[in-house]
Amino acid sequence: MTKSDPNHAPEIGISAATAVLKAAGDELRGQILRILQHDAFGVLELCRIFGLRQPAMSHHLKILSQAGLVTSRRPPSSAPEFSRLPTRRENSGAED
Repeated sequence: MTKSDPNHAPEIGISAATAVLKAAGDELRGQILRILQHDAFGVLELCRIFGLRQPAMSHHLKILSQAGLVTSRRPPSSAPEFSRLPTRRENSGAED
């Protein structure tokens, strides 16, 4: 194991970092992430909450999903639900 260089950021792909920043940097997508931290919601539920049409909400959820910020699951015989993925900090048990 090599010693970490404090002047060198951890290596993540530039395209992955760009996707995360683009996804989280949009005000609406930030609001979507904030609401998904509390519970999972279906696309149509999110449409009602944010006053968006389904194609627009699906577009935002696709960007968040491609960036690895949300995940979807499809309960039996229903539409998919989305939820926010925990951050590394949340996974490690660190407190704010």
